Amino acid sequence: MTTVQVHVGVTKDEVTPLLEAQKARLAHPGPVLLGPVADSLRATEAGMFMTAGSSAGEAWPMLAESTMRRKGNSAVILVDEGTLRASLTEPGAQYSHVELSADEQTLSFGTDDPVSIFHEHGTVNMPQRNPMPDPWPQQDVDRWVELITDYVLEGKT
Repeated sequence: MTTVQVHVGVTKDEVTPLLEAQKARLAHPGPVLLGPVADSLRATEAGMFMTAGSSAGEAWPMLAESTMRRKGNSAVILVDEGTLRASLTEPGAQYSHVELSADEQTLSFGTDDPVSIFHEHGTVNMPQRNPMPDPWPQQDVDRWVELITDYVLEGKT
């Protein structure tokens, strides 16, 4: 019989510190959630505002003629004073909501801007224009998995 043998020369002492570091990062993924994942969320939101919603699905309904006349040159959908857009695209902006859960396993992202509820659901006089994708684009979700995996396995942020 002809055979070949493959010997893995890794000792417990060599592997244990690596596994312990991975275990710690898995238990505390805050750096990747608050860093690259939150940045990805903001980037998608920036795309939503630049494309009137079409970058992540169906475009938002156009503004009414009366609204465009009132807004003049600044007739950008969902942007009047800019606080809603900033709250979803700029770190630390007024009304920005980016929070890590107490167990550090969940990132909550959104806006506390009082006008967001009217845009999300619409009103009698204003059509629904949800500023957040629903559902969130799958390519973003896949990217988050990649970012979190790279963090847990290799410590990349």
